[in-house]
Amino acid sequence: MKRSYLYAAVFLFLPAVLWAQFSLADLPRLKDYESERASSYDRTGGNHDYVSVDPGQTVTIFDSDGPGEIRHIWTTIPGWSEIYVHQKVVIRAYWDGEKDPSIETPIGNFFGLAFGVPPVFQSALITVNPVQALNSYFPMPFRTHARITITNEGSKQITDYYWNID
Repeated sequence: MKRSYLYAAVFLFLPAVLWAQFSLADLPRLKDYESERASSYDRTGGNHDYVSVDPGQTVTIFDSDGPGEIRHIWTTIPGWSEIYVHQKVVIRAYWDGEKDPSIETPIGNFFGLAFGVPPVFQSALITVNPVQALNSYFPMPFRTHARITITNEGSKQITDYYWNID
């Protein structure tokens, strides 16, 4: 009987505890961390805020020492790159010196897309906006180091690959 009460208490209070980690009421409160961003911005100060990715090429889009946590990834791939391009670009994430990636999947699958034209949809952790703006809000903590790469496994160059990771 005591276990039933324990399970009932956990069932009732666990959602509140989990929600408190992401509470909007905490937004104006000062926290002890620095927010940083990795992006495809033009390092020369110009307006070339993207990279071109040749077939077979791997590009590191995030490389940071920790501890830290990725809270948001935004990216877009132009639809004219190649048919089914979202299935031909592979995203890989390595945490804390891993040799093999913890995440290794076509970028379309990572953002909840199937084949063809990306649908517009929103969920708690993924948003696909018009004109192929892909957003993920998965909290991804790391202790010592994080690295994220994308690889073009298609047969055509991706001319305008943009990203922001924060």
